[in-house]
Amino acid sequence: MAQRLEAPARACGDEAPQAPTGNVLEEHTLDRILRTEGEDVGYRGRVDHPSHDATAYCAEGCVIVPVVPIHLRAAPGDYADACLLPGDPLRARWIAEHLLEGGTQVNGERGLMGFTGTFEGRPVSVQATGMGTPSAAIVVEELIELGVSRLLRVGTCGALQPDLALGDLVLALSAVPGDGTTQRYLGGEPHAPTADWELLHGAVHAAKEIGQRLSVGPIASSDAFYDPDTKQNGRWAKRGVLAVEMEAAAIFTIAAMRGVHAGCLLVVSDLIGEDRHERIGDEQLAAAIATMAALALKAVTHLKH
Repeated sequence: MAQRLEAPARACGDEAPQAPTGNVLEEHTLDRILRTEGEDVGYRGRVDHPSHDATAYCAEGCVIVPVVPIHLRAAPGDYADACLLPGDPLRARWIAEHLLEGGTQVNGERGLMGFTGTFEGRPVSVQATGMGTPSAAIVVEELIELGVSRLLRVGTCGALQPDLALGDLVLALSAVPGDGTTQRYLGGEPHAPTADWELLHGAVHAAKEIGQRLSVGPIASSDAFYDPDTKQNGRWAKRGVLAVEMEAAAIFTIAAMRGVHAGCLLVVSDLIGEDRHERIGDEQLAAAIATMAALALKAVTHLKH
């Protein structure tokens, strides 16, 4: 992994200090500052965006050192404008190794593997989010901090409609916010998390170019993979929801709040119903993911912005 620390800014009346050495994965920048004897250090973040894009200040208000994000130990420029978001870190690595040219790992903190390379000559990144909206929200916030403006989730889902088959691709138009993280962002206000139109349009056209069938419509994001409410999926299905997954609602909501593009493309890995639950085989899943990832890369890198 490359070094992630920049030389600290000059403190009050002092000569510019030397840049810290060592990999930032080994020790958090702010921890170093707080252990420095005689320093009166505060921690100041942006009020309008409660993230970790923060800076440490001395008592007189002078900048001491920039702090990189906590979970994505990278600097602006390490990620491309466009980024795929698989949940699985191993899936992120597979995409980087098999579909990107010159893929280089830019993050490994907490096992959240991130890579940057090119696809058909265009810069693109792939960053694992982990499972569920709490983890995905952290990753998306920090990617936006680092300059990413096009975010396309790629993952799996459980199909709720009888005309969907294992291995089919679902392109989310919107996502029912059946999770706690999205509700926390919304503060109890009604909201319909919706995908970015340009990413939707790009994905549909990319699918037409390769003759790939897509099912486009609403999905639902849930906190509970093993949901104790056994009737919930049935209620969603009756309202026309195509499939259920665990991240899209928060990704769409945060992207809208931060003014960036977000979408979601999924492989049907499970068929879910009151009288059925069928799981896809490993080989079929691998083939479907390869198709989905290639389509997603084409859509996210060819978006005009």
